[in-house]
Amino acid sequence: MSGALVSVATIEDQHALNRERWAELEGDSFLASLDYRIETNRFGQIVMMPPPGFAHSSRQGRILKWVEVKGPSGICPGFPSAVE
Repeated sequence: MSGALVSVATIEDQHALNRERWAELEGDSFLASLDYRIETNRFGQIVMMPPPGFAHSSRQGRILKWVEVKGPSGICPGFPSAVE
């Protein structure tokens, strides 16, 4: 079974990678012209998704209400962030 495992390279400074990659992507006029939401995965690869529909927005609202009651203050829906 050990042959089935894949070794993934460790990124020393994930935030530095994110900042560098987004500086590159922000300057791309083709990407700026697209209606798709553009995100990157932990390796800086582009992940594109169509804009969310009503069901997503409704769910986001319910989650936001829950977080306002249970979680930390200052949560903003739809605001980009880096997560680990």
